[in-house]
Amino acid sequence: MGLKAVVADVLEFLRGAEEDGPVVEVKGDPGDGDVFTSQHTAPPGEDSHPVPQDQKVCVPAEGEGRWIVVGYLDTVNAGEAADGEKRFYGRDPSDGSIQCVIWLKADGSIFLSNANGSLTLGTDGNLTATGDLRVDGDVKAGGEVTANEGTGTDVGLSTHVHPHAMGPTQAPTPNT
Repeated sequence: MGLKAVVADVLEFLRGAEEDGPVVEVKGDPGDGDVFTSQHTAPPGEDSHPVPQDQKVCVPAEGEGRWIVVGYLDTVNAGEAADGEKRFYGRDPSDGSIQCVIWLKADGSIFLSNANGSLTLGTDGNLTATGDLRVDGDVKAGGEVTANEGTGTDVGLSTHVHPHAMGPTQAPTPNT
């Protein structure tokens, strides 16, 4: 391995500790059977673990035979982010398939998804959800809360009435 960048198949991701703090190393094979270990690097605040289908890109580091990983190649999934966008995704380690996504879009919207639903924070500040929305805690709204069970008719929380044998109930008293 000369003094140039090397691309190698990821074989193993190793987390450990030394006196100076945590150490993360990656074993890889550049295809010639010359397996080597290199130091994993990532921006502060990011914690990512490559999957076996990935390849690591390494450059020589100071010291004999030392290498530093400067990035990884996802050999399974094509990129989708457009100019100015950032897209994060979690993958199934068995086949590298994408399981969930966080996408910061160039128009200012944010998209989160998994196999069961999605959330979109639009540029207008509106939050759109697919799938069930479950809240563990209080729900507070500064305006009207409406429901629509696919009938095409919105029912307002502050104005709804209930059918009753003696006639419909009165609408709720505001602010109670």
